[in-house]
Amino acid sequence: MLEMEIQHMANSRDSATECFLFLRVKDPSDRRICPIVIGINEATAIAAPSRDPSPRRPMTHDLLLNSINDLGGVVQYVYVRELSDTTFFADIAVKFHDELLKFDARPSDAVALAVRARVPIYIAEEVIDRVSRDLEVRSSDDDSGGRRKHSRHRMEESSSPVTPEEKEKLSAYSDLMETLSLDDDGQGELGTEEKAK
Repeated sequence: MLEMEIQHMANSRDSATECFLFLRVKDPSDRRICPIVIGINEATAIAAPSRDPSPRRPMTHDLLLNSINDLGGVVQYVYVRELSDTTFFADIAVKFHDELLKFDARPSDAVALAVRARVPIYIAEEVIDRVSRDLEVRSSDDDSGGRRKHSRHRMEESSSPVTPEEKEKLSAYSDLMETLSLDDDGQGELGTEEKAK
């Protein structure tokens, strides 16, 4: 289990309703990243705690955190535990009295809760290994001039099955690699804020 941090979020060039959430390994000697496709609303929820002024009424993730706390629970951490096909799965770990309970969640919801509760974000070693291998292969293909026009996919979170036509439309890490160029300090050239199209 590796601790992650939010590197940045960037708008998708292909969709006005989607963003990339970039998580990176917190250890500065490890430059691996994990990009996850999320919706604009989910990106807004993740960024909301850092924005002023804060909302006058609790938003959904604030309500969830308040409810957990008021019921005697304490959020311990969130964990991106699995990558199945192109879909990520996460857990929210909550301590109730002496018991640690884990609740299935979309990664974007888990991260939005983590930034509010100020708890660690973890990822399974096998998940980050698989994503890193995929990024390396795609980057190598792009460097050799082999732009992929077929079998394109990307890692995303999904609450419903995606058709092959939708997967094709959603595109792949190839588009990500065109927009992301890591320099020596591990920062993407897109910066740390959401960028407009």
